[in-house]
Amino acid sequence: MFPCKVNWCCCYDLKNGTITLGVVGIIASSFFSILTSLQVLLAGNEVHPIEILAITAMVLYGIISYLLVYGTNEKKPAFLLPWIVMNFMTIVGVFIAVVMGLGCFIGFPHLYSSDDKLWLAMMIIILLVILSLNVYFWIAVRSYHQDLRIEVQANSTNPKSEGDNDSAA
Repeated sequence: MFPCKVNWCCCYDLKNGTITLGVVGIIASSFFSILTSLQVLLAGNEVHPIEILAITAMVLYGIISYLLVYGTNEKKPAFLLPWIVMNFMTIVGVFIAVVMGLGCFIGFPHLYSSDDKLWLAMMIIILLVILSLNVYFWIAVRSYHQDLRIEVQANSTNPKSEGDNDSAA
């Protein structure tokens, strides 16, 4: 059993909040994929591997976000798992970035000018906000996944067709 559970996501119930996260992910990945591709094409210079990696990551994120929406609409909890795994990996990566930033800020303050310290502090604050949002979204989608799994299992052990409900009325 999952120890941390929420009942709402983005001011919606879990189902609609999960769909909202998926749609926002699809829109964001499409936007940034197009933006990065245009930047590569318009620059005219040789393509750097990091640009190819960024475009690939955005396309993959769009596909995973689509799977999130599809799995939510079709009540197929397995389709939510790629998003849950990907977002967990994002949480781990952002957490490591925060720890490294704090380590630089606290452990080596003499290496940075006051402008650099301000920039580093701002980056740590932004990363903490991103981390907090990602953890909340992960808990919300994980909660919906758990609810959906229970619902699907209950429906498979007690199959009732919609026609049975109509004839009883």
